[in-house]
Parts: sequence; C-alpha cells; structure tokens
Amino acid sequence: MISFAILALSQSLVAQLAEPVRLDGFKIVFQELDLKDRVIVRGEMIALGGRVYVFRNSDKEIQIHDPKLKTIELIDLGRKVRSRVLYARLDSSKARLEKAIERSIAKKLATGVKHDELIAKMTRNLIEPAFVVTRDEAKGSSRLVNANVEIDAKGTRSLDAARLAVVAEVLRFQVGLQSERYPTKIPPFPRLEALRELTETRRLLPTEIKFVYRLTGEPFRERYTYEFVPELSRRERDAIPRIIELERTAPFLTFDAYEGLEQGKSKSEPAEDPGK
Repeated sequence: MISFAILALSQSLVAQLAEPVRLDGFKIVFQELDLKDRVIVRGEMIALGGRVYVFRNSDKEIQIHDPKLKTIELIDLGRKVRSRVLYARLDSSKARLEKAIERSIAKKLATGVKHDELIAKMTRNLIEPAFVVTRDEAKGSSRLVNANVEIDAKGTRSLDAARLAVVAEVLRFQVGLQSERYPTKIPPFPRLEALRELTETRRLLPTEIKFVYRLTGEPFRERYTYEFVPELSRRERDAIPRIIELERTAPFLTFDAYEGLEQGKSKSEPAEDPGK
C-alpha cells in the first residue's frame, strides 16, 4: 500500500511539473546603484504570454526571454533589427571564459613572482568563490564571504516555486549575456553564486544584493535591487503586442552580426532567421 501511495504522489508531482508555467501579469523592477545610491541602470522584467520582456533605460534594446525555447530575442530599437541568442551559447561562453581565466592563473603562477601569485589567488577567488555562507532565516538574508569578495543578499517569498524558477533563469542569463558582451569586466561567477544562493538554496526572490570586491586598489562596490509588482498596468499590457509586431517585421541578423563581431558583414545586413 505504501508503494502505491508513493507512486501516486510521484505521478501527481510529475503532472504538476509538466504543466506550462503561467507567467502572465507581473513584473520585476530592477536597479543597479552606485556607492552614493544613485541609479546607474533601471529596468523592468515584464512576464506576459509565457515570455519575459526585459527593458533597460541604459540602452535601446528589448530582450525577450522564452523559457520554453531557451532563447533571448534581441530587438534594437535604434537600428530596427533583431537577433537571437541561445541560452546554450551563453553557457558555453561562460565555460570558455572560465577556461581562459584558468590559463591566465596558470601563467601567473608559473612566473614564481610573489605579486603574480597574489593576483592568481585573487582571480581564483572570483571564478571559484568557495564562500563561507551565513544565513538569517528570519530576515531572509545570506552573507557570502571569501578573501576577496563579500556579498550581502536578501530575498522574499513573493513567488511560487514554478514562477521563481523561471525568473531565476532569466536573471541568470541576464548576467550571462552581460558577460558575453563584456568579458573583460569582473567575472560573473560571484553574481551567479549570489543568485543561486537566494533562488535555489533559499527559494527566495532577490530583493537586494550588495557586492564588495577587494582586489587591487580601493574596494569596488556594486548594489542591485529587485521589486516584485504583482499586476501589470493596462499601458504595459497594450505595449507588448506592438513589441511582438516589431519582432515579426524587423530584419533578422545573426547574433555575431548584431553585436558587430562578424567579419565582412554590416551590423545591419539582414540574414535568414533559422527559427522560422
């Protein structure tokens, strides 16, 4: 009897997971702030129609995350062109970045110079953070610390597990896309670890994440905030069909051409959309 009960429970859970995740009708407002709490970047993640639309005030681009297809559709409002990048490409790019940094560490260690050894150790703490983690269950906060990075992260239980998983994935690949575009900046691994701590380990929607990087020179600080808004305005709902129409009609570029990385092609020269 017990085995039949377990089987029935397992089948019920599988059925729940197989159901499509409803993403309709909420948004997350996110900000990146400087040391004086001045807003550097403000944006919104709008969940509607099974996709997540990301807008940032720092550029003229709309990003459309499709959790089912594991893609990000990119629409450049200035050039009126679009592109697409696979989540798989961003994962591969992250792996290549980690290997490149590993090679850099090996070169530093091979010199036998004390300063190079210190740089190698600091760099190792960025790609393999190995944080000491302390948690405050009542406050929904976590503190992650190693010799070169300090992270204070807070979250809230504002979303059900299914929607939280999708939002966490979008946040993760937002970091991945930034890393793809700016590979020489501070590696993404501490940010990814902070998101993993909140969304996977704690099952919390991030509300604030603060970073202090103690590398060379003065400490470098970053702060990100996230606000959950449970309802969309009529104006926000009405804007999405216009974006979908632009997505349908804008010329398609390969991602490399869109980013200006493809040799011999203009950043506005159309290509065949492989998704059609």
